[in-house]
Amino acid sequence: MSNAEARSEVGRSNGWRSSLDRGRGPRNGRGHIGLTGCSGVRVSGARTKEGIGIGSTFGELGSKYTIDWIGSGEGSVFARVETLAISFELDNTGPTRLSAVRDPAKVPLDVRIVGMLLTR
Repeated sequence: MSNAEARSEVGRSNGWRSSLDRGRGPRNGRGHIGLTGCSGVRVSGARTKEGIGIGSTFGELGSKYTIDWIGSGEGSVFARVETLAISFELDNTGPTRLSAVRDPAKVPLDVRIVGMLLTR
């Protein structure tokens, strides 16, 4: 699923659409419209071209894409894939305290993806 398709799915599932989808938002230095925030996906059918989505494991994500960083905020932990402009929200309910982890190599491979944030 492309970012545009995922954004469209977000709009249908959550009843809102990003400013980019409405044709508004700030222009960057190259004159392109930019997304003012991010679009969250919690629809189980949302997948990348490589088949990674909600329910996939961190190990599956890492086998298909380079994970650029691990970060946390507001109780959620994310694995970032810059080439896709997607932050994959990780299940933080397991025995490993993921909010303290910053090294992708230290995230257990069986941790599940529970959400996707698309940012472009």
